[in-house]
Amino acid sequence: MHEVVYNSLDVFDDVDARPSNESFLGKISTVGSVVLYGWIATTRVKVIVALSGSPTMENHEARMKALLSKIYRLSVAAMMNCFQPMDAPFNSPKLESKLNDIARHFRT
Repeated sequence: MHEVVYNSLDVFDDVDARPSNESFLGKISTVGSVVLYGWIATTRVKVIVALSGSPTMENHEARMKALLSKIYRLSVAAMMNCFQPMDAPFNSPKLESKLNDIARHFRT
């Protein structure tokens, strides 16, 4: 799975050339039964969500856009923690917990 996500980062390089300010990239790749959706912020923060299986719900793009936007906002809030050491790897148990809650809610 790491290779699939890593290889999808090439799509983000192509985004730099486009004039749109839209952060939601939509479906960026499909590999087997895994579908990848992307989000890129003006600050170059990238969010990728990988879904396994074939989604059957209607209005899936709108739901993915809302999901990626929420993940981005949570990530920004976590990165703004003034107590996070600048020279340490980013680690936020609170963010991880919230992301797990979002994933559980999304699956239902």
